[in-house]
Parts: sequence; structure tokens; C-alpha cells
Amino acid sequence: MAVIFISRATFSGGSLLAEKLAEDLGYECLCREDLLELAAKEGIPVGKLQLAMVKPPRVRRHLAPVRAMYLSFIKSVIADRILEKRNLVYHGHAGHMLLAGIPQVMRVRVLADLEQRIKAVRERLDLPREKAIRYIEDVDRDRDRWAHFLYNVDWNVPLYYDLIVNCEHVHVANLASGLVQFADLPEFKLTPASLHALENLRLASRARYLLAKDRRTSHAAVDVVADHGVIHVRYNPIDAEVAPLVPEVLADLEGCRDVRCAIAQSTIIFVQDQLGKALNLCPRLVHIARQNDASIELMQVVEEETAEAVEAPPAAGEMELLDAGNGGIADDSEEPLEAEDEKALERMQEQLKQMECPASHTTVYGGVEKVVSTLGTRERCSMVIIGELRSGASEAVRTRLREELKSRVTDALGVPAVLAEEFYRRTVVGWRELLLAGLKLIVAAVLAVLVFTHQETVVALFADDTFKVYRWLVVAGLVCFVPFFAFHYGSSTGTLFRWLKMK
Repeated sequence: MAVIFISRATFSGGSLLAEKLAEDLGYECLCREDLLELAAKEGIPVGKLQLAMVKPPRVRRHLAPVRAMYLSFIKSVIADRILEKRNLVYHGHAGHMLLAGIPQVMRVRVLADLEQRIKAVRERLDLPREKAIRYIEDVDRDRDRWAHFLYNVDWNVPLYYDLIVNCEHVHVANLASGLVQFADLPEFKLTPASLHALENLRLASRARYLLAKDRRTSHAAVDVVADHGVIHVRYNPIDAEVAPLVPEVLADLEGCRDVRCAIAQSTIIFVQDQLGKALNLCPRLVHIARQNDASIELMQVVEEETAEAVEAPPAAGEMELLDAGNGGIADDSEEPLEAEDEKALERMQEQLKQMECPASHTTVYGGVEKVVSTLGTRERCSMVIIGELRSGASEAVRTRLREELKSRVTDALGVPAVLAEEFYRRTVVGWRELLLAGLKLIVAAVLAVLVFTHQETVVALFADDTFKVYRWLVVAGLVCFVPFFAFHYGSSTGTLFRWLKMK
């Protein structure tokens, strides 16, 4: 038995291929439209998610609770269907991303020639050629946005698929016959390990859905995993108020034997005006956070004069939804960021989430005083990393602001503060540093060998009366030798430890 996910372009023949393949294999066939219908029946506002594709990026970010609810629901549905019949053919838009981390899932992308798609649109919708082309372009664009919004990926990248097929010259029935043979490969057979992973995914998805659906816990940025019926919920210190509510919300969840809540022991806060520019810091942030059992908070700083240009607030009916999407942090107000930086911020948050270290996000309007006062409200803050502030100002102004904030955080709050470039330099080791560390280690090794192979001479310099006249010179040499050796050995080994990601 196999699980097959088919990603289809508009009018590419992917739906026909999926239905024919399911018929030949005797499998259940499920499509994206079926999931949307089921989600709508559950009361999930799918329409808001679809409308978000044409909204500014900040609006899509505020739909995080609805997105979490939808994703967890459809994950549980798909896992249910697979575990019930041990097979499934699903066709939609990069649906295999829903089962990321589950082995033995067959991923197929279906393409077709543009002319073939235009012909299909004209026949099906009775449109002239120009409108048919525009229709295909619009739908393709919407699907690209949908895949990016749900999974934060470009679903057109070939590396996301095991097989890419072109329907231009091959009949659907023949393609289905070929895929039947391909699905029979041992790499796509469900194993006990993959079934166990699916059971864990189903239970975790059901739990995440209940938490996202309950008004008391929907705002919290939580990470939910399950194993053998035990649900582990990890939350940030700023969401500590939801901890007593989690067992209550999950009390009637079928298959749940126990609920264990764990709070991150501390928080590492990254402060910058344009967070999207710090993508290269994500791996190191996650590494440091895991070493210290800490969560990550991304704090965006917007100057007061910029805040005056905020767009009109959302309608009253939308206010509750927008407030629920900020990870449990009550922002001072909302500021529309540049679309490019907003997308980069989404990529940063998704990258942290994929590293199993989800981050909360907040926006602070004002200068150093406002940032310091906001940081003062954060409990268990273990480190503040200061990135760029007021990017449009001169270098002298930026440097002064960052140094002032670093000094205020350290003095007023007693929290270690470090500049982003210093943090990067201390935690990231490049090839030049490795080369320099190797040279220092060679120097230290040569000195150690010389000392140990000439021990009698060294002892004589300090104890033999022959060198008594030069004793002061020997002591001076020792005073210089020890720190010289310690510097070369200590700095080289420290660099190697950082390269090996040792604490």
C-alpha cells in the first residue's frame, strides 16, 4: 500500500490522472476541494484564508491562528484517511508538505504544455484565447501564493518531488499505468515506522486544532508534538497563562493518555528594525536557544515618526482576529512593513519553525526608551541581541543608538546584551577563522613539543647556578612565554569548539 500526493497546475490534467490512478490501484481519492469543504463545515473561516492572498503581507501574518487551525485540521483528516485504509491518492497544491517528515510518501508533480492548458480552458469555460491565458496566469499566481502562505515554499521547485510528469504527449491512462509501477517500489511502501509517525501526527494535529479553536488558547504560540499517546505542549514565557488551560482543552481528546506542558526556561530577544535582514542568524539563534532551553522573540522597532503613517485600523469585526495573530503579545499598534521585508520576516519565522524553535513576534513603536521599557516587561529574558536600528540614518547615528540601547539594557535591566555582528562573530566560524585557528594550534603544539623535549634544559635554566646571573632574564622569558602559549592554545581550541558547536 502506498500514499501518493499529486501536485497539479491549472488545467494540466492532474485531477484526471489522480482519479485514474486511484481507480487502477483501488485507492481512495481525496482532493484539496474536499478538504476545503470539510474545513468549512467545521466552521473554519477558509474564505478569510483565500482572501488573504490578495491582502497585504501583514494581514496574512495576522491570520496565523486561522492558518494553524486549518493546517492542523486537514493534517488530521489526511492522517485519518491513511491510517484507516493504509492508502491514499491526494491531488492539490503541494499537499505532501502536510506530511513533512513522514517517510514513504510518493510526491508527483503534473505539468502540461501551455497551449494544451489554453485549449482545455477555452473548451471548459468557453473563453476567448486572451482571457483564457489571463485566467491561467491568475490562477497559477493564486496557487503560488496559497502554497507560500500555507507552507512557506515555492512549490514549483523540482526538488520537492520524486517524479515530474508531462501530460503533453502521453495519455492519462498510460501515465496512470506508469505511476502504478512506480508506486510499487519498496521506497513507497508504508512501514511500521511511517504508520507510527502518522499516528503521532494525527494526535498532535488534533491537539493543535483544539488549542487553535478554543478562544482561551488560540492566541498562544505553542509547539505540539505527540508520541505514544503523550502530548507535549511547549510554550513561551509570555504565554504562561495558557498552561493551566491546555489540559482542560485537551481533556476529551481521543487517544490522549497524558498532556505535558513545558515552558521555555528563558527567552532570547532579537531586536532590529527590519527583521527580514537577519535570516543568516537563524541557525545560530536556534542553537543558542536549545543550549539554554530558551524561546526566541523577534522584536521589531519602528521609529515614532514612521508610526504616524500607519494605515487605518481594521474594521471592528476583524479586530478580534487580528489581535489573536500576534503570538500572544499585545502590540502597541500595527505598522505596515515593506512587502519585501514582510516576506523575509515570514521566511525567518517559518525557518525557525522548521527548526522546531517557533518564535513569537512583536512590534515596538518608539526609540531606545520604549524598547527598554518593553524589554523590562519580559520575564526570564536571558539575552538581548541588537541588530540594525534606524537603517535609513547615517552610520554614526545607527552606531550611537545601538550602543546606547546595549548600555541601557545591561545597566537598567541587568540582562546580557550583544550586537548582532558580535553575536555572529562569536558563534559562526568561517574558513578564515579555522585557518587562523589551525596556525595558532600549530604554534602552540611546536612550543609544547620544544618544552617537553628540552625539559632538562628548562630545569637547568631555573635551578643550575651556571645561569644564576641570567636568572632575571629567564623569569622574564617565562612571564612572556606563558601568556603567549595560553593565547594561541586557548583561542585556537575555543574556535574549534565553536565550529563543533560545543557549548
